[in-house]
Amino acid sequence: MINKEQGVLFQHKLLSRLVRWLLPIIFICLQSTLTNATPEKVNSDNIILIYSPDSRFQSTIAQDLTTQINHSLDNIRITKISPSDFGNNNELNTGLVIAIGFDSINHADISFKNNDKLLISSDPDEYQVSKNIDIEQAVLYMSQSYCKKIQLINNINKQWNTFSYLDNKIKPVNNKKITHCANQYGLTANRVGTTQDGNLSQDIKKALKNSDLLLALPNKAIYNSKSVKNILLTSYRKRKPVIGFSNNFVKAGALASIHSNPEQITSSIYNLIKQYYENNNHFKKTINYPEEFDISINKQVFRALNLTIPDIEILKKSLTAKSNTLPGESK
Repeated sequence: MINKEQGVLFQHKLLSRLVRWLLPIIFICLQSTLTNATPEKVNSDNIILIYSPDSRFQSTIAQDLTTQINHSLDNIRITKISPSDFGNNNELNTGLVIAIGFDSINHADISFKNNDKLLISSDPDEYQVSKNIDIEQAVLYMSQSYCKKIQLINNINKQWNTFSYLDNKIKPVNNKKITHCANQYGLTANRVGTTQDGNLSQDIKKALKNSDLLLALPNKAIYNSKSVKNILLTSYRKRKPVIGFSNNFVKAGALASIHSNPEQITSSIYNLIKQYYENNNHFKKTINYPEEFDISINKQVFRALNLTIPDIEILKKSLTAKSNTLPGESK
């Protein structure tokens, strides 16, 4: 006959054996679950900054951005790497990735697939942000939106009705967005296609013949040190202005441009990083443009074409007064 003490002891031994038998099974199941689980994005207070040290422009932004983060955001460690560094980055696969320029963006997409990313591209025609992805991702274009450039045209001279722009297969333009925005301001957009082996001078003449002005969009295959002078001379002879995309373009003879300098671009990058951390590792918008910008005008060209010289500050206020992005650009 088993007394109470013997019964309790017997039950205790059975429970101990059961636990010893189940523990290895539980451990194996957990290990299998962790091994087969889909890798999740990793959010931490680390920043991987990818940029090309050979580029003075990118180096300036990287240095200024690092200084701002170190002075204002606590407990964030920044690791700088080059897009040409294809070494073992396993130890860096944590934190937010910031990639400046096309090569850096490609490196980020290949080497840091599961990281949240802030991608810094020159303009919408260089890089289109991916959709339907599981990571948090945003892009900052260093140039202003199509709509803001077209609004600049509209605000300089209400008498203009049509503008032309050049396009090629090397860096195709989003024609739908340009047309959509032109319609918002009562303008007609005229696309002129060019080819690498074509006659650029004839393309320029065609563009100027069928419009009131030429809107130059960043494209080194079209606008470069060899071609810009001829393009501006042709436009001057036709008495049709060119709206450029940089201060140097305006100095060379373009009528006006809207652009952001490295300091203004860096400020926007920093604000997006701050927003990301304050918003529980989320960006408010996928597509962003520099919050601050400058407008350059060439007064001599204005006078030569008998155009009224605008007040730059009033012009800036009119462009800042309301949102000028197209559907899809601010999402």
